Amino acid sequence: MELWIIENLPSLQMDKAKTIVAIQTAEIELVESDLYKRVQKLKAQLKQEEAHIEWIKENTKQYMIEKEMKSVDISGQKLTLKKTSWKLKVLDEELIPSVYKKTKEVVTIDKKAIKEAMNLWDNINWVDLEQWYTLSITAK
Repeated sequence: MELWIIENLPSLQMDKAKTIVAIQTAEIELVESDLYKRVQKLKAQLKQEEAHIEWIKENTKQYMIEKEMKSVDISGQKLTLKKTSWKLKVLDEELIPSVYKKTKEVVTIDKKAIKEAMNLWDNINWVDLEQWYTLSITAK
């Protein structure tokens, strides 16, 4: 028996080394798998938090518009509501005359020409103007 152990010692050591490598490889794969799952979970959490922040900003903006507030100081932050330029909102593209359409590969609405026409005529029922706002947050 002792002779067999001595003769097979290199082979036994090699088997032991292979087993150790296999265990370490399995441990690395497990860690990588766990890290991947954690990264995916954190990405999902970040996306959810970003959506929540956008929801808060949009609701704050709407509240400030309704209450006609131009700015407010909250917890060392200054929220300022600024009007942006008017943007043309197309209500029905089919009703827009072709003179106000630019043809490329895709038909687009010539909003600039429509805005100019709106200054000349009052009776345009296929577009409307919307007032846009931006909300900026600055530290004091």
